[in-house]
Amino acid sequence: MFATPAILALLFFVYIRPQEIVPALNRVPLLYLLVGLSLTGLALDLRLGMSRLRNNPLFPWAVAHLLWNFVSMAVAARHAIPEYGISLVVAFIIFLVLSQGVQSFRALSAIGVGLYAITMVIGFVGLHQSFAPLECVHPSEENPEVLAPLGGACLTSEQCQAMHDRDDASCERIGLLGTTSVGQRVRYRGLMQDPNELALMGSMAIAFAFALFELRRSLGRFLLAGGTLLVIGIVDVYTRSRSGQLAFLTILGVYFLRRLRWLGAVVAGVMALPILMLGGRGGEEAAESSGVRLGYWAAAIQMARESPLWGVGMAQFTEYQPQTAHSSIMLVLGESGLPGLFFWTGLMYVAIKVPLMVLWDERAPQAKPAQVWATALLACLAGFSVSSLFLSLTYHYVLWVLLGLVGALYGATTRHDRTFSVRFGWKDFLLVGAIDSFLVIAIHFYTRAKGF
Repeated sequence: MFATPAILALLFFVYIRPQEIVPALNRVPLLYLLVGLSLTGLALDLRLGMSRLRNNPLFPWAVAHLLWNFVSMAVAARHAIPEYGISLVVAFIIFLVLSQGVQSFRALSAIGVGLYAITMVIGFVGLHQSFAPLECVHPSEENPEVLAPLGGACLTSEQCQAMHDRDDASCERIGLLGTTSVGQRVRYRGLMQDPNELALMGSMAIAFAFALFELRRSLGRFLLAGGTLLVIGIVDVYTRSRSGQLAFLTILGVYFLRRLRWLGAVVAGVMALPILMLGGRGGEEAAESSGVRLGYWAAAIQMARESPLWGVGMAQFTEYQPQTAHSSIMLVLGESGLPGLFFWTGLMYVAIKVPLMVLWDERAPQAKPAQVWATALLACLAGFSVSSLFLSLTYHYVLWVLLGLVGALYGATTRHDRTFSVRFGWKDFLLVGAIDSFLVIAIHFYTRAKGF
């Protein structure tokens, strides 16, 4: 298939961010070139009969979610359309080329292997950074979010400030590819420059490693899965991310629940216990972080009360608050109102329903690849959903990669079993509405109880 290499190249660009490693690449519009190549590869596959357009239950929800974001910007923040409209279009194209360009389990496995390799490159960068020596750094003049080395070993930021006579100097770990920690928490760059997001995306590599082992059980793949678990566990500890730890536990929980039922939840908890004990922030830092988050949640609810249909417009939350909402649900509620919340949660609901239905319906021995990838994607979606309660991942490209892979799973399954389908009926409609109502009401009363 012509689409597969182009898709892998696009995923490499989205995750690794080569233009930030080699600044000269910034002169080349790599993102648009790779998006164009992906669409061209998909068109060639369709033209040559290697693929055909297939009905996809996620498609109408993806369109509704993205269109409503355009509507919210058109009504409440028209000036944001040129900048953020492009990111919405790119996100949809990523979803489209994955869901329509990957239509066999062989192609899905190829994408899965490539995505696992890309994620583990980032994982090893994080592992190296976890044990790198502390050095003085300062915000780069070109991009304040990037820290540049100043030189000199250190133990504290105050020591660096005195050594270099700079108030903006800090003491961080300097890793491979020009990466640095932040607050001595391990991170990557680009989509994963937030330690919480690095912990989440790294945890998803565990599901892909387990899937590769289940597809062909061998000693080499068993050791690969165990090594992945160890590397990602260490990185999660050094990111000190509580949401990342929850994602790690959730992904393990999905696998052990499937194999051992409720005993599996206990086993997953025991395996994740070292991560929970060694990682995460505590004391005043954790309490302050929780308090700030609750304040932003209350602000999101107030935005929705003042503009229940449109919200304040996509990407406009930080125009009203110092930081983002620290919750995907609260972010989409505040920025695109109640309809935006419904479309986003409906999209997530259908994405989770697809692998669940594959696991329920496709039980024949020849359906093993469908079972394997359904479990892996269900685990990733479960981990993502848990983290999204505490992180602003509403528009994150990695979400659209996951949604595209779910679409690919659906396409590959229907190609082998034409009777398989996933429908969204009035009961599902009511259930999504009930989930939204419960979450908003519960968070509203919780924030009020905490004084916000």
